[in-house]
Amino acid sequence: MNKLDTAIMQTKQSKPYYYKIILDLLVQLTTGGQYRSLRAFKQSGDKLTAEQKETL
Repeated sequence: MNKLDTAIMQTKQSKPYYYKIILDLLVQLTTGGQYRSLRAFKQSGDKLTAEQKETL
């Protein structure tokens, strides 16, 4: 995640909300659309499977 943080923050056209949008999209892709945001995933208490971690 540190590399992702750095890449988003150093992009010339980066806006403050891009970080949240990208993370939410990654959560949707990784969980197969089960969760639409990082907040929803965290509140569920679920953990990523090994396959999901590999996808990330």
